[in-house]
Amino acid sequence: LNIGKTVFSNVINKDDFTNSNTVSYTLEEFVENGDVLLIPSKNIDYNGNPFDEYIMVELFTPKKLHEFDSVSYGLSDTIGIRIYHVNATMRLVENYYYDYGDHTYYSNKSNDYGAQIIELIQKGKVNEFQDDEHINNRLSSEDFFYAGDSFDVSEYDDFFYNGMMDSGDEFGYIINIKSIYLDETTNTYKVEIEITLK
Repeated sequence: LNIGKTVFSNVINKDDFTNSNTVSYTLEEFVENGDVLLIPSKNIDYNGNPFDEYIMVELFTPKKLHEFDSVSYGLSDTIGIRIYHVNATMRLVENYYYDYGDHTYYSNKSNDYGAQIIELIQKGKVNEFQDDEHINNRLSSEDFFYAGDSFDVSEYDDFFYNGMMDSGDEFGYIINIKSIYLDETTNTYKVEIEITLK
């Protein structure tokens, strides 16, 4: 990942599915080399620009860059997947906006707190970071995805209006976490991810 040069080594696009409805990726620990997987909606011709909308997947391990979060939130034993919804598009989607002090959030929904540039998707399918009832919640190990888990945008209504991306596009993929393992030759963790076209 090198945002300054807009270089992403692991980007899914519809051309990856010419021979099969499923593709597999192996990611290394984010803290070791910035490894992430970017997945734009299936009908989008993604050009590598970070100022777009996509799902981002990373392997979290409790060290280096993540050490502070690990200690602060009791995640010292957590090795799991964080899935984010990124909408860094540089345009107003609809005419809805929300002012909070010095900040204005824009959204395509009329009943929420506004679209976030980056939003952690919680595995439990309930957005406990953004509603008034859970305003003081913190990241926990239950928010991560693990081997055997899957993610389908259409099942996460707390994060995606009508099961769609903010652009109104269908995401079009299911993300399956196949395994998380320690590679003994490099002494780093890796994750096997399978992406299935819907």
